[in-house]
Amino acid sequence: MFDNRLILALPLLVFLGFGFFFVSGIFNSNNDELPSQFIGKDAPELNLTSFSDSPIPTNMDLSNGGVTLVNYWASWCTPCRAEHPNLKFLADMGIPIIGINYKDEEEHALAFLNELGNPFTKIGTDKN
Repeated sequence: MFDNRLILALPLLVFLGFGFFFVSGIFNSNNDELPSQFIGKDAPELNLTSFSDSPIPTNMDLSNGGVTLVNYWASWCTPCRAEHPNLKFLADMGIPIIGINYKDEEEHALAFLNELGNPFTKIGTDKN
């Protein structure tokens, strides 16, 4: 009888053990330090083509000493559609946002911006 109870309780104990490690990992993680190999380095060279009538972003746009958000987006990208209201909010707060349209048809990208609004100060196209 003892063996049957142990066999029935074993999955519950395993589940509780994994749950403990999962919860302790969440509460003990330090989210203030996100390692990146790009911190303190120059932004990579941008090789973009023009998008509609928007000026092409250059590296000088990223070297002004201020904060500039660079956002890669496409009309076919579902997460891009989901994050777009946040970009509009940041743009309304005065944060400059450079948009890089990635592997997209210009007419689809323009329809995307016409539908959701354009938060970008400059837009370039990356066809690669």
